[in-house]
Amino acid sequence: DIGEIASFFLTQFCAANGLVEMELTARAIKQLGKHDWPGNVRELRNVIQRCAVHAEGAFVDEALITEHLTAVTPP
Repeated sequence: DIGEIASFFLTQFCAANGLVEMELTARAIKQLGKHDWPGNVRELRNVIQRCAVHAEGAFVDEALITEHLTAVTPP
């Protein structure tokens, strides 16, 4: 379910902000599934939005997800 929800947020954010349509890679979705999501859906939406802003191209990859998950939940 996490991949579907994240993809929805990504599509919604890109459309609302005039960004090129983006997709999450399979590895990015897998990385999202490893996270506990203590902030629930709101945290997921925020991470996806930050990734969309920083993505270079039409894909959000595992490295970008990891970078923004780390920013949200420091070690």
